[in-house]
Amino acid sequence: MPDLGQASGLTTAAGVVVHCQKILSEDGKKVCLYCHSEAPGQKEQAIVQAFSTRFETASNKSYEGLQSPCCEKRPDKLWHL
Repeated sequence: MPDLGQASGLTTAAGVVVHCQKILSEDGKKVCLYCHSEAPGQKEQAIVQAFSTRFETASNKSYEGLQSPCCEKRPDKLWHL
């Protein structure tokens, strides 16, 4: 992928900035259009954050259960939580 430092910025209807750069092939017969948006990266980061929060909550719940005298402690049952 080329350096998008020379790319022009377009704003979509949703207000997201998309950087685009047009590259001609060496023979001049083909045109490649490279586009980059930060929105997918932000979406991926939000998904990772949500997963981490759910995982930590479940982990803390299991830990607290191990400390309590009346909770499940059998390893085969804990692996399915």
